[in-house]
Amino acid sequence: MFKYEGVHKWLYKCNQYFDLKEIAETDKLKFASYCLDRMALYWHQNFMSRKGQLVTWNELYVVNLGAEASI
Repeated sequence: MFKYEGVHKWLYKCNQYFDLKEIAETDKLKFASYCLDRMALYWHQNFMSRKGQLVTWNELYVVNLGAEASI
C-alpha cells in the first residue's frame, strides 16, 4: 500500500490515510505494521519486542521511527 520514499514521507502518508479513512487511534499501529515488509517489518518486530504492547502510533512509534531514521 505505501511505497518506501523515506521514513518521514511514509509517516506523512500514513497519517493522511488514517485521517481520510478515519482509522481509530487504537488501530493505527496494527494497520501500519500490516503494510510493512523486509527491513521495515524487521525493525518493527524488534521495536515491539523492546517496547512491549504499550506502544501507540502517535506517542511512541512515530517519534522513535523518525528518530532512528534521522541517525
